Amino acid sequence: MRIMVIILSSFAALVIIEHAAVPLRLTSLTGRGVRTAEVVSCLALFAAWAVATALVYPAPTLAMWGFTLASFIGLAVGISLGLQVLIVWGVIAGGLAVLTLLAQREKRLADQRDRQREQQEIAVYLAMRSLQETVPELLARVPAGDPGDAPAVIAPMPTSAPNGLARGVRC
Repeated sequence: MRIMVIILSSFAALVIIEHAAVPLRLTSLTGRGVRTAEVVSCLALFAAWAVATALVYPAPTLAMWGFTLASFIGLAVGISLGLQVLIVWGVIAGGLAVLTLLAQREKRLADQRDRQREQQEIAVYLAMRSLQETVPELLARVPAGDPGDAPAVIAPMPTSAPNGLARGVRC
């Protein structure tokens, strides 16, 4: 999810820069005045957007707030100046903020699974270590003797014993 947000926001950042650069190029070509507020707001939107994009993978919470700031800039300036393009960019930034929120949740769940797996590995390691220490102690308590001293066990055989064996066999 975080990779998808990075790809989408990087592509959109390139388009935003192009959107901010077009009015400047038109001004230099035609000599007409360009709305400075539009260019400044596009650059501010791009700055917030770029910072948020850079923070998506390492710190999704900060990235979410960065996209929220970019959304606020786009919507506020777009509504106040009547620029529909900035309103669209504000809505897109809000959508990326929601996607980043989902990415944050995904990262939190992955970190939680990693912590649980590490705790299980530690518990297994401690149990194995305890078992390794306990088995030699138990073996030391068992009296050593001759295996021939063990009592004989007679196991009953079925009535139809093969090869004429007796009903009982010494084990």
